Amino acid sequence: MIMVIFGAGASYDSVPSRPPGRYPRPSLFDRPPLAAELFLPEGFFANCLSEFPRCKPIVPYLQTLPAGTTLESVLEKLQLEAEADPERKRQITAIRYYLQSMIAQCQSRWHSVAQGTTNYVTLLDQLRRCRGNNLVSLVTFNYDCLIEEALKSVDINISEISDYTQNDKFKLFKLHGSADWAREIDAPVDLAKQDGWALINEIIHSTNNIQVSDRFRLEKNRPLGKTAANIPLFFQQLLYRSRQSLRLSVRKSTLIVFEKISVRCERCLS
Repeated sequence: MIMVIFGAGASYDSVPSRPPGRYPRPSLFDRPPLAAELFLPEGFFANCLSEFPRCKPIVPYLQTLPAGTTLESVLEKLQLEAEADPERKRQITAIRYYLQSMIAQCQSRWHSVAQGTTNYVTLLDQLRRCRGNNLVSLVTFNYDCLIEEALKSVDINISEISDYTQNDKFKLFKLHGSADWAREIDAPVDLAKQDGWALINEIIHSTNNIQVSDRFRLEKNRPLGKTAANIPLFFQQLLYRSRQSLRLSVRKSTLIVFEKISVRCERCLS
């Protein structure tokens, strides 16, 4: 088996015609962000944040990180506070929706820039040529769906959760979750008559009374259309068994790690 692990830089630097640093700063707002850029207080990111006013009280904690502190650790601290603070839980729910909306829009804008020409596609083509009879396991910590788009180039279309691991040539494992993964909810409040942003705001407001189910689905709509029975709880580790399989098989694998994908990555596979 060949295992390829992607860090955040893989999506950030995924379009060969738009390498980081060569274009003026506004191009940053089309590029899938790194962790430190998720809450930039300007441009596209600020506009996305304005759609979720409930999260504004905690956004400064995420924009000005003390030295030696990571965004993940601050979010974890806020999440722990939410266990005993109903308003903090509403704020965290708003953050989830902001992240989903922002990442979905970023990947759409970046896809338009790329027009299908990405380093992901080139890498998959090289893997196709060199894998022989080996299974290729693609492991990513990113939330965007750029790899899913690239998999279409090797005739793999992901339209439901089970499609990630059904193919016998390429399997995709998203350890932190995905911008289009959702869990259905059982809501005691009447959400059936609401739509779009009104529905999202009602779910955020009522989050302390909502029961989250174990029913998973892919949700492509933004924010939710008329699907009043589900809530996108993004960035959940939904495929726990996949993580177990990863730990068990890594010793037997040819391991390739990419923080940035280069079109010259063929050297890594020789």
